[in-house]
Amino acid sequence: MLQWSDQLYPQEGWVPFLIILIFGLFVFVYQRHPRQMSMLLKFWRIDSYIKIYNKEKFIKLNHAVNLFLIFISLVTFSFLADAAFKLAPTAPVIQINFFSTALFLSGFVIGRYIILSLIFKILGKSDLFQQTIFKSLGNYGMMSLYSFLLFLIYYYNFYESTLFIASLILVVCCYVFVSHFLIYLRILGSNPGQLFYIILYLCGFKIAPWLWLYKLIF
Repeated sequence: MLQWSDQLYPQEGWVPFLIILIFGLFVFVYQRHPRQMSMLLKFWRIDSYIKIYNKEKFIKLNHAVNLFLIFISLVTFSFLADAAFKLAPTAPVIQINFFSTALFLSGFVIGRYIILSLIFKILGKSDLFQQTIFKSLGNYGMMSLYSFLLFLIYYYNFYESTLFIASLILVVCCYVFVSHFLIYLRILGSNPGQLFYIILYLCGFKIAPWLWLYKLIF
């Protein structure tokens, strides 16, 4: 039978605080938007979630559910990125920890959003951009909820298991790739004329920054 064991290190005493904060925020948001959050917890209903809530009042980033999804996505990806760096066969040339990763991801996401908002506004494609962001956020958020729970199991019970965390990282990467591919494919299916903008977005803001980051770190 699975036994929950405390494997926290003294220098990582902030982890329980972060866990409690996330669960507290989840309860707070769930009480105010139970139907929306319930659909997010059911991964097989993610398409229905996007169809139902892909409306102007729900796709705004200051909506409570979206703010929570952004926060848990940043935390989860920071945890997984920190674990991935520890698994890397080549040590990074710069010192990396959870906080530096979270700070970089936050700055990167905010900066990219501002730049893309301006570009798509100039191109007159703000609606396309907002809908794409909402769809991506829904997929990221749903996947982060599950990944965060699995990360807790790893952190408290399988901290020495590289296979567990490597498998989790691989599954997350595969899901991100497939979900984004389906999003762009559906956009093209409904409006093939958006191909140029999707290629611009993928090459300029999805692929290039991560290649640059890899070169910077390793």
